[in-house]
Amino acid sequence: MTKYASVMRILKRRIAAGDYAGAELPGEIRLADELGVGRITMRRAIKELLDEGLLTRAPSRRLIVNTAADHPVVRKVIGLMAPAFATPITLRWRYALEQAAARRNDVLVRAVDVIHDDDPSITETLKGFDGVFVVLGSGVDTDAWRKRLYEARARVVSLETDMSADGIVSVCMEMPSALRRVLDHLKRLGHRRIDCLNVQPAGPVIASRIATWRLWCAENGIAGELIDAPVKPFEDPLPKAHGVIRHKLRTKTLRATALLTTIEQGALGAMRALADAGLKPGRDVSVCSAVEDYRARYAIPSITCVRAIDPSPYYARCLDWMCSDSPWNGPLLLKPRSRSIFKGDSTGPPPPIPHARRGPPRSWRRSSRV
Repeated sequence: MTKYASVMRILKRRIAAGDYAGAELPGEIRLADELGVGRITMRRAIKELLDEGLLTRAPSRRLIVNTAADHPVVRKVIGLMAPAFATPITLRWRYALEQAAARRNDVLVRAVDVIHDDDPSITETLKGFDGVFVVLGSGVDTDAWRKRLYEARARVVSLETDMSADGIVSVCMEMPSALRRVLDHLKRLGHRRIDCLNVQPAGPVIASRIATWRLWCAENGIAGELIDAPVKPFEDPLPKAHGVIRHKLRTKTLRATALLTTIEQGALGAMRALADAGLKPGRDVSVCSAVEDYRARYAIPSITCVRAIDPSPYYARCLDWMCSDSPWNGPLLLKPRSRSIFKGDSTGPPPPIPHARRGPPRSWRRSSRV
């Protein structure tokens, strides 16, 4: 393979992967230095790509990908713009989006990590991508984001933050009514104190779940404490949940007969801490989750939770719109009509003798004498 043909192959691979989406290509000299070839070789490779229609020149004379080209290498580039620290929630959304895109041959999904509100990648993505799914993080200026998304050149969809009133297509899978059914289930079992455990960083979704729990407790006369111990970015929430509940049990400050966790990892960590203390989830303390993360029904014991709904059909509709020239047709807010709950073995009636009145397990008593 000749040198210029090798350079063309590399550039075609980058174009197919969306590496230059929303941005101009580096200059010929910089590309030549980067790929270790001479300027004449690079110039010939670029001329071939211009002749094929894969590249074109912007008014500034800089090279850009020709998104209008009818070529299998050129595809629509769709971004998932989310806070840089991955969470179980955003990972689930990304997986569903990639599944929806896999059913098409003209779409490429790129994850875009946002570190702060003034991150330059935000402007580049909203300007250069064909479509963008946006996940707002905690502590952001929502009004500024609304203006930014409304004025974006790309077609934008907001995930889990309803911006439909501002003319922005929104997909919201969260349903407070479903979480209320989980809490109603605990009340019917006889629980009169239900704590809420959160080990996930704050954000619109987590805030909605906590607010729903607070309001339901107030309406039903149920006591409860918010155990709020969010992890730091990039920290695993499961061991944090285990450590928090283990400490509450050691210090005998966990007085609830039931725990609602904002994420499934919180339920898994809490149940392990209960088992370490010689307590059985569902018998001594009931544990449930605000959402199913595909493992709830396979855990031991299985976890009572709001059943998961595959969001990929909703994302597929958004992709159809992003890849067309037609305006959006239908309501701007897409959400499921209803969500059911899964009743696992992790919930049951409150015990006759509350766990808080019992002594710590023998292993803990022995360790305390050392």
